[in-house]
Amino acid sequence: MNLGDRVLYKGCQGADVEQLQKLLAKLGYDIIISEYFGDRTEKAVIKFQNDNELKPDGRVSGITLLKIKLKS
Repeated sequence: MNLGDRVLYKGCQGADVEQLQKLLAKLGYDIIISEYFGDRTEKAVIKFQNDNELKPDGRVSGITLLKIKLKS
């Protein structure tokens, strides 16, 4: 799957999760690139959402994904 094909959240795994993790790492978030959306990825997503005045729900879709892509 490609990043953006589905909503990503804790427990998801696949190449799209790895793409997300690489973008978050590029933005300076403390993350492990593993293709698995675990606790560390969720914390990084929530921190990104808080840093960018988004709803901090730990889910990656829509506006959260768009802002991650625009900033990376």
